[in-house]
Amino acid sequence: MLVFQMSVIVLFAVIWLQQSIAQVTVYVSPTGSDTNSGTVDQPFKSISKGLSMVGTNGLVVLRGGVYLLGSPRSVEQFDS
Repeated sequence: MLVFQMSVIVLFAVIWLQQSIAQVTVYVSPTGSDTNSGTVDQPFKSISKGLSMVGTNGLVVLRGGVYLLGSPRSVEQFDS
C-alpha cells in the first residue's frame, strides 16, 4: 500500500513539473493579425499580444519587419 501511495505522489509530481516547465511559443509579424492563433503560419500582429499570450514562461518570436509601438514598453527581467 505504501508503494502505491508513493507511486501516486511521484506521478503527480512529474505531471506538475512537466506543466511548470512547458514553454509557450508564439509568433508575431507586422503582417499578422491579433485575431490569429500566434502560430508560425498565423502570427499575431502586435508584440503586446504575443507577450500577453505567453505570460512569464514563454517565447515570443518576432518575424522580420518594422514594428511600431503604440506606447513605450519597459523590459523587465522576466522579459529577457
